[in-house]
Amino acid sequence: MTRMRLTDETVGSMRPGARTVVLWDTDLWGFGCVVPPGGRPAYFVYYRTAVSGVRCRRTIGTHGALTCAQARAMAQNLIGRSAPQQLRRRVAKP
Repeated sequence: MTRMRLTDETVGSMRPGARTVVLWDTDLWGFGCVVPPGGRPAYFVYYRTAVSGVRCRRTIGTHGALTCAQARAMAQNLIGRSAPQQLRRRVAKP
């Protein structure tokens, strides 16, 4: 798992290897890209539901069909709040 700013160039430069590679975006918590062996990179979002707090992972689409900016906007809508609020939510309370 690698954390970096996801752009069309960084995702496009990733090549499938022997193992699945997961890239996490540094700007939007829960947004990432998975590069499976022998497959195309796909964007996903990992979030918790507001009511029950259940963890969900939803595939947004493949790289090429969507740009990184489009996938980030869709992930933002699925999360339902801005990235700074997500980061504050993760801070442990004393």
